Amino acid sequence: MGERNRLPLALKLQRRTSLAGFAINAAGAASLGLYMLVVFPPEGASVWLTRERGLGAVALYTIVAGLTAHRRARPWFERMREWLAAGRPPTQEECRAVLRIPSRFARMTLLRWGLAVPLFAVPDLTSSWQFALEVGVATTLAGMSATAAVYLTTE
Repeated sequence: MGERNRLPLALKLQRRTSLAGFAINAAGAASLGLYMLVVFPPEGASVWLTRERGLGAVALYTIVAGLTAHRRARPWFERMREWLAAGRPPTQEECRAVLRIPSRFARMTLLRWGLAVPLFAVPDLTSSWQFALEVGVATTLAGMSATAAVYLTTE
């Protein structure tokens, strides 16, 4: 396998890993957004929250989180590209760096879902504290599920 075949393989792995993580998080965010804003919307009126704004905010957050995650993961794959381009087996440190990628993706996913909890629960306080609590708990549970799925998929 020549250098030409190895570099596209590393780029393909990077893209597939990022795409898999994005797809999992997008599915989780979409189902959570639909559940909280369409199936069981808040009972009280909110100054800030409408169904359209809520779904738009979820979509925007998911896209921004996915793009920043892809960008953040770039250096992790750089180590893989280095030894693949050189046509040699990886050193122990390079091997460790590649084997850490699933846990790094999982931590990154957990962080982004953790940021989403206050971002989406606090504005819901304008309609009711019960609904804000429901959003916070549901977002936490969705984030934990997405984190586990991202880890398993990237491994």
